[in-house]
Amino acid sequence: MEQTVEQHLNELFHRLFDGKPTVLIVAVGLVFVGAIAYLDYITGEALSFSAVYLIPICFGTWYGNPRAGLLLAGASTVAWTTVNLEDYSAHLAIAGWNAVMRFSFFVITSTLLGRLRDELRVAQTLANTDPLTGAANRRLFIETVQQELRRAARHPRPLTLAYLDLDHFKEVNDLLGHATGDQLLRRVAQTIHEHIRRTDLVARLGGDEFAVFLPETDRDGAHALLPRLHELLLQAMIDRDWPVTFSIGVVTFDRPPAAVDAVIQRADALMYQVKRAGKNQVRYELADGVDGKKSAVEQ
Repeated sequence: MEQTVEQHLNELFHRLFDGKPTVLIVAVGLVFVGAIAYLDYITGEALSFSAVYLIPICFGTWYGNPRAGLLLAGASTVAWTTVNLEDYSAHLAIAGWNAVMRFSFFVITSTLLGRLRDELRVAQTLANTDPLTGAANRRLFIETVQQELRRAARHPRPLTLAYLDLDHFKEVNDLLGHATGDQLLRRVAQTIHEHIRRTDLVARLGGDEFAVFLPETDRDGAHALLPRLHELLLQAMIDRDWPVTFSIGVVTFDRPPAAVDAVIQRADALMYQVKRAGKNQVRYELADGVDGKKSAVEQ
């Protein structure tokens, strides 16, 4: 599905500003305030810019924090008051009153927007997170892979998907109880998360099935990470005396396919080959997503 202009702009702004230091956000917001104040000054009484000052305030609140929004509210109030001070030269008390009222309006708007942002982020986290393990859920996994496939279509680069199935997990639930089974799943997600990059994604796709998505990871990168991750997971099970092992199918695409389903099905099929071959192994495949041919299959 093609992205709309709005989606492209939203993605661009998130890339530019999400996670950036508050100081940078405030600096950009102050530039906005200065530009608006200049336009307000040169247009005089012909045009009103009162509401336009909300742009940097909302920007600072949304991408920074409430303190950034408050600082920009103060800067906007000072800028507006300074630009319009001549209109109140004989009535400074009125100018002061108007400044206080404007600052109050800016602060209230910033506060409400900050609360809305926090509520939206909490809702988004709940919608995209597996409630038991804290890993990404299938919805976020699909969206993330789709986004990476769109990028790879424009700028070809490899990606790797590892599909993990927990061997003998049912025995844990039957013998040790579902509470222990839940604890085990959380431990698996935590172990994976601790040993992958921030740009990677671990998701729980089913009851005892996990996926690890590794963008911009070629065959050598997959061979460097997955055996070590397999050992760490096995050690985590041994430490708790849990009789679980891991069947892992790993597919690396030098030229990713267009459809997410093709990526998942390839890794899922490889994982089931491991299950049929005796379980508790990592099997790799280097695939060409354009013509669908296998380049290599390795143990």
